[in-house]
Amino acid sequence: MKLKNKLKYIFKSPVSFFLSKKYSQPLVLDDKCTLDYILDKGCSVCRYGDGELNLMRGVGIKFQEFDEELCRRLKEIAVADDKSNVLICIPDIFKSLNAFTKQSRSWWHKYLLCTRGYWYKYFRNAFYGDTNMTRFYVENIDKDRDDYVVRLKKLWQDKRILIVEGKKSRLGMGNDLFMTAAEVKRLLCPSVNAFVRYPEILAAVNKLINTNSFDLVICALGPTATVLCFDIADKIQALDLGHIDIEYEWYLCKAQTKQVIKNKAVTEVVDECGDNVDFEYKTQIIGEIE
Repeated sequence: MKLKNKLKYIFKSPVSFFLSKKYSQPLVLDDKCTLDYILDKGCSVCRYGDGELNLMRGVGIKFQEFDEELCRRLKEIAVADDKSNVLICIPDIFKSLNAFTKQSRSWWHKYLLCTRGYWYKYFRNAFYGDTNMTRFYVENIDKDRDDYVVRLKKLWQDKRILIVEGKKSRLGMGNDLFMTAAEVKRLLCPSVNAFVRYPEILAAVNKLINTNSFDLVICALGPTATVLCFDIADKIQALDLGHIDIEYEWYLCKAQTKQVIKNKAVTEVVDECGDNVDFEYKTQIIGEIE
C-alpha cells in the first residue's frame, strides 16, 4: 500500500470509532449457515472483504486501483435489499474472533480498530452471509473441514459451469475441486485492474450465458466479481468464490500456514506464479479478455 494510502487509512480510525457508535452491528451468518443458505435458496453470492471495504473508503488495493465507479457500485450493492436471489457476504468478525488462528485474530483485531465503523455504516441490511465461506481452512482453528468440503462441492454438482477468473487464478487446475460438475468452461480476464475492462467482461459473460446452456457462473476476479455476480443474478445463479481454489489446495496438503501453490496466483504470499498449465485447463478456455 502506498504511503499516502497508509496515512489515509490511519487517520480514519477516529471516524471509524464514531461510526461504530452511530450505526448498529450487522448480523452475519457463520460459514456453515452461509453455505446451507446458498444450497437451500439457490441464490447468487456477492462477497466483500477487506479489499472491497478499502475501495469503498477510497483506498486502492494491490491488484485493483481505486476507481470512482467501482466504489459507487460496491456501496450500492452493499445495501441492496430488493434482490431476494442475491446473498451479500461480509466477514463474520464482529461478535468474536475465536474461530480464527492466533495470527489471523491479531490481524483482524488491528484491522477492526480502523474499520469497524465503516462496516457498520455501509452494511445495514437485515443479515449477511460470511465472506469467509471460501476461506474455510488455513485461518481457521478447526481444520476438520471434510464435511464442509463435501457440502461445498454440491454447489456445482452435475451443473454446467462457466468460470470467470483472472488469468493466473486457474481455479480447479490440477485438483478435483470441480470434479462433480457436468462441464467446466472458462473466460479469462485481466488479473490486475479488471474493473477497467468491466463493460467488456459483462458483455462477454452475457453473450456466453445467452448462447450456452450454463447452469452456474463462478467468478474469481477480486472486487469486479462482487459487481459482476450482482449484475447477472437475474439471468443465472452467480457465485463470487474468490480464494476458494487456494484454500482447497491448502486443505488438501493440510497446510498450517499460507503457502505458495505452483503455477497459481497466491497474492498474499508471492507476486508471481509459474506459467505452466495443463491440457485439460487449456481446452476449457472459451474466451479471453486481454
